[in-house]
Amino acid sequence: MHAATPGLSESRRPTRRAPLVAAALAGTVLVLGVNFWPAFPSPNEWPRVFQAMAVVHRGSLDIGPELARFGASEDVSEHRGRAFPNKAPGMLPLLLPGASMAHLLAPCGSQDELRLACWLGRLLASSLPFALTWWLLASWPGAGTEGKRLAAATWALASPALASALTLFAHALSACLLLAALRLLSEARRRRAALAGALLGWACACEYALAAPAAVLVVVLARELRWKGVASVVLGGTLGILPLALYNHLCFGAWWSLSTSHEAFQAFATLRQQGLFGIGPPSWEGLWGLLVSPTRGLLVWCPLALVGLVPLPRTTSRPPAFAPAWGAAVGLLLLMAGFRDWHGGWFPGPRYLLPVLPFLFLRLARQWENGRQGTLCRVLWAAAAVWGAMVSWGAIAAFPYAPEDFPLPLVTFTRHLLADGVCMTSWLSRPLWLGVVVAGALTTARELSAQGATGGRGRTAVLTGVLLAIAGMGVVAALVPTPASWKARMELAVVREVYCGVRPAIELPALRRDCRTPAQCATVDRWLAELRPEAAPHP
Repeated sequence: MHAATPGLSESRRPTRRAPLVAAALAGTVLVLGVNFWPAFPSPNEWPRVFQAMAVVHRGSLDIGPELARFGASEDVSEHRGRAFPNKAPGMLPLLLPGASMAHLLAPCGSQDELRLACWLGRLLASSLPFALTWWLLASWPGAGTEGKRLAAATWALASPALASALTLFAHALSACLLLAALRLLSEARRRRAALAGALLGWACACEYALAAPAAVLVVVLARELRWKGVASVVLGGTLGILPLALYNHLCFGAWWSLSTSHEAFQAFATLRQQGLFGIGPPSWEGLWGLLVSPTRGLLVWCPLALVGLVPLPRTTSRPPAFAPAWGAAVGLLLLMAGFRDWHGGWFPGPRYLLPVLPFLFLRLARQWENGRQGTLCRVLWAAAAVWGAMVSWGAIAAFPYAPEDFPLPLVTFTRHLLADGVCMTSWLSRPLWLGVVVAGALTTARELSAQGATGGRGRTAVLTGVLLAIAGMGVVAALVPTPASWKARMELAVVREVYCGVRPAIELPALRRDCRTPAQCATVDRWLAELRPEAAPHP
């Protein structure tokens, strides 16, 4: 039995722990966090849960009674006097167990039932797929041990996926389905190709736009699949999309009639009428916004993911999955760059790119294995890893739904909420939750940055990168001001004083005094009416 080399053993020890640390930290916040703010009727989440509750309560898909009970929502479609979520329905089967359990544990139609349904539904429909994606990355065949563990840890701890798994958006589930389908397709077996097709169909039922990356995967792998494999994928995809067709028929009268064709909110209806459901040719504004903008760009939210967009050299030995992964990621990027609403509203990061982030992390692993030896590479790697850890964990410290008007929300949005004592709703006290978040950020920074430490020179480079990231965040915090536009001030005031209940209410009354148009005054008055009487301004 040979003795281990001390330097090699020490350098690899953090790498071996990385997946376990990722699972422990991510699992802690996912179980203890509660995606429910009583005063914030989350438009992306509540209508989905309303529909699950409607199925459990009445065996109906119509959410009209729930809207009347808990309040109206913008994210609603209407058809023949009935109301439905305006989202693709792919998450609904995973929300039903949580809604059923909540119905048994809490009074029917109560806030407690809604809270439990949101939390339990999120655990099964977002958090579990997030964990499965971590496992798929950590066990990916054909990738190096260090590389695939690195990809898994980056997904779990240093990307917007962590915040997505704490909310009831469909992106974590979509990412899991796409990645699982790619793994099955890359094995080029007919039976598994049919299952991969079913998963791709389910992904399209979760997010309609994923038809583009799904098609890219099949086209790029068509040569390996041969015609029988492609036929199996098409057959499986048809079976996977049938529930969507049935849902469309039951809700909107025709199997091809999507929820986005029946928007109840006029602004959304107008948006969907432009191009193909709001999507046109790729624009420079959309590309800039999704890649490098300070509000939604990958460069700000997960700089390591950008490495995965760099094409691999032709001479590099690449597993079969790498080419379709790159094609699918670029395909979705170009598609969403043509969407008028590319920023995605209130969400921590470029949410429309989240389904293909695992593809970028697979390629990131290979890029790391090929080019990690240079000192500059190690410095930049450590800086990007620490930056991603700070931004990702900071996003879940307080109110996670950052408006699109705030550049680098950690310093222009979240910081103000933390100063007011606001933190993420959870089963823990505020100090304990913040302690878990800080510990998670520090451990993530240590584990990911340690990937580049191989010897004394490597440790020096990593330390330089860590200091560079911390200094950069400090400079940004000092130089980037909180947006002073009337809209941004209104959004921050509403989040603080209406949704999070900060008292005394100061900002909304101040905005009322600063109104310049009747429309602005009416907007402020509407929000002031939702405060407790003592918070309203005195005449």
